[in-house]
Amino acid sequence: MAVSTLRLSVEEKNYWKFCMLNIRVVPDALRNYFDGLIQPSSLATTINRYSTTILNLVTWKVINAAQLNILQRIPGTIWPAKISPVPIGSTDTSSAHFDVTLMVCLLRNIPLPGIFPPVTGWDNLPHPHDLSPGAYLATIKYYRNEIAHSTENNLHTVDFQNKWKALSEAIKFVYGGNSPIDITDILHCDLDGSHNGDIVAALSTEIDEIKNDLKQTELQLENIRGDFHYYKDGNLPKNISDNINDLINVWRKDDEPYFVTRATKQVYDILESENIVMVIGHSGSGKSAVARNAALKYHSKGYDVVPVESVYNILDYRCKDKKQIFVIDDVVGKYSINGTCLYQWERLDSKLQTLFVDHNAKLICTLRKVLATDPKFRQTNTLFSENAYIIDLDNEDNCLLSEEKMSVLKNHLTCTGRQNDLSYEECKECCKANFAFPLLCHVFTTSGELFKRKSSFFRKPLCYVNGEIAKLHKRNKVVYCSLVICMIYSGKLSTDIFSVSDNSREERNISGRILGMCRLLRCVVYLIVS
Repeated sequence: MAVSTLRLSVEEKNYWKFCMLNIRVVPDALRNYFDGLIQPSSLATTINRYSTTILNLVTWKVINAAQLNILQRIPGTIWPAKISPVPIGSTDTSSAHFDVTLMVCLLRNIPLPGIFPPVTGWDNLPHPHDLSPGAYLATIKYYRNEIAHSTENNLHTVDFQNKWKALSEAIKFVYGGNSPIDITDILHCDLDGSHNGDIVAALSTEIDEIKNDLKQTELQLENIRGDFHYYKDGNLPKNISDNINDLINVWRKDDEPYFVTRATKQVYDILESENIVMVIGHSGSGKSAVARNAALKYHSKGYDVVPVESVYNILDYRCKDKKQIFVIDDVVGKYSINGTCLYQWERLDSKLQTLFVDHNAKLICTLRKVLATDPKFRQTNTLFSENAYIIDLDNEDNCLLSEEKMSVLKNHLTCTGRQNDLSYEECKECCKANFAFPLLCHVFTTSGELFKRKSSFFRKPLCYVNGEIAKLHKRNKVVYCSLVICMIYSGKLSTDIFSVSDNSREERNISGRILGMCRLLRCVVYLIVS
């Protein structure tokens, strides 16, 4: 068998030993630190909680496609539909599959206790006396990038000693204060041996892979820099801007049958003097239609309409020199309060306060009334509890008047070409309905089968109600259970029906079956009812 031997100078040995330290020791040591901060059992939960941050890093090419694929294959992670799913049967992943770049990226971008940018920043070599966690992470990142940029395979002994000391201390920190024995083994390894050529060849292959990854990243960053002048003028990234424009065109189409009600006029008036408006109401009351109509009106006044899905989008898309109106539906949840979402609004409250000081930044959002009155929402200190002007579409001052209902219905009939298919008397019968009237008008006039039912559809819109109840059963079992209880006990609720000591076997059986159907614990519903 052929033996691969090279004659290496001292400087070359220094270089290859330093490469071995970076490639052979750093990944496992850093993973030890990573798993200590983000336990493997909670990795999926953490990724889900900060998925918006991670996807922003993907957008800006900080996290590449291969790294995203690894994150997607972690069991328990949830990703939005716009992200291509991994193929069925793909192998599960964990932090054991993370490279150094991904671990450092996540540690510096996910809020974690004790990790802050070093004084010199994340991209520079920290001061030797900076012993902070952030400094050690920056040291690891700096030397890995240095190897990737190296063009000569040699390292002067003095430089080698200084770099070895700095990186060894960083490794010792992330390894829990202990120095891995591999550090000493590599420092004293025999690179004059008969197999040193094989060692160097293997290291060269791994370094080439690192260099290739870095080259791809730098090319992507160069493209981003090329767009810098476009973005710094206040323009959103083109793909985001195009998506928003497409959505605005859909809104304009949907807005054609819209009738400006007294509630809509109130939103107009409030936005003249206030920057934040929340529109609340029951399901189907027209919350989204009101918000979008108001946003389109401000678009005609020179405002950029920016539909967003999360609080982070507002921080990302806000440009101080632009007139912008942000629109967000179901701001903290649709069928129940999204605790993570509510926490994000609370945590970022101080930053948001500064964004909406000037009148060139406005926010209009919607929320179902049952959630707006939820103590969990009302007792949390957010932008909405402090600065938002709330308009309740079901309030007697804002609910649809008879003549407004007639105009809403006629507009929908006209836009669908059915204005001559329903008599005035039939329209009056339809307008006697109160439940979800704006939504029912849309459903009624766009469905041939439902339109045949005339006013009976408005009296008994069972198809819509059944659909909402089915969604509730899936997404908010506590509220669904409450509805079942109200139905069975005719609205006469008593905590006794959930008491373990209840003497009535029949009632215990009924309550047990209800809880079983809703997959809830007895104690949970007892607290809800009480």
